[in-house]
Amino acid sequence: MLVASVALALGLYFAPRTPDQSKGSLATEEAVDAKAEKVRQAAAIIENGDRPPMEAITLLREVLEEDPDYVPALLKMGEFSLLSGQFDKARDRFEHAVEVEPGSFPAVAGLAQALLSLGDQEGAAKALQQFIEQHPNHPDLESAREMLNTINGN
Repeated sequence: MLVASVALALGLYFAPRTPDQSKGSLATEEAVDAKAEKVRQAAAIIENGDRPPMEAITLLREVLEEDPDYVPALLKMGEFSLLSGQFDKARDRFEHAVEVEPGSFPAVAGLAQALLSLGDQEGAAKALQQFIEQHPNHPDLESAREMLNTINGN
């Protein structure tokens, strides 16, 4: 039940979102758009199931070769690792995403899910607690608290 609750919360946070576009040069915007498009394509491949999943992984690997710190690609790779039961890989990918973007609730939620799947309830709770303490005004604060309470059995 605990894992199912956390998985549901993750599903909501990994739902496709429009990428935030910052102002910058046209070349930078095009590069961001190209990376974001590859991530969207990878997600569609997995969601539709009409093409081999490795096509999605290949697209994401291309993005991460170009930019190893591109959080949307790290999140999708982590999500796919969770789906395929590769919890160690998921943990590593979400940890990397948290290092790059500590305020990313999807990264922290994914890390917590990966840790729970690995049987590390204490680590999952610690990751969420740290997020809550470091981001007291975050828009996803209530969701983080709910996940932490679920893990702690409250």
